[in-house]
Amino acid sequence: LKTGTMWGLESMNALQVETCLCYGSFSIDAEQAIYFLNDDYCGNATIQGGYVLASWFLTGESRNYQKAGAKFVAVDPREPFVDFSNPGVFCGMGAWELAYRFSWLDFSELVSGYDAGGLLGKSWSHTIGLNWYWCKNCRVMFNYVNTKTDYAGRNAGKTGIVDVVETRFQVAF
Repeated sequence: LKTGTMWGLESMNALQVETCLCYGSFSIDAEQAIYFLNDDYCGNATIQGGYVLASWFLTGESRNYQKAGAKFVAVDPREPFVDFSNPGVFCGMGAWELAYRFSWLDFSELVSGYDAGGLLGKSWSHTIGLNWYWCKNCRVMFNYVNTKTDYAGRNAGKTGIVDVVETRFQVAF
């Protein structure tokens, strides 16, 4: 989905809610964001999006939530795969996490003012992921994402489906 530049935006108010439950190796968190717009081109409109994420550590670790700053901090594997303090370096299996995420986005109320090349509507994504934490600062992520979009405006009635396989190597300093 694509809004393009919103030239007529007069005001915007946002409501955002986030919650999380961590229970040992299992966690679930969710977020919902709603934006109330007053716009010269589409009048009063509401756009929204959100997600629900569930994860489970197969190796027994848990996600670490830090109240100060209200954020998750790095996962520290019980048996790091890479241990820079150990001369053997590669020594353990690391931490393995299985995750599922459902996310959505709804820009359909902007169609009357911004058809942005016909790329407005509603979109839903399912992501299945396997994360391998080598150590506290390194992880490899493997994801499969399936996204379905129901277009509005000039492309109303059309549906787009995208399947993506992705991987990412992350090093945090």
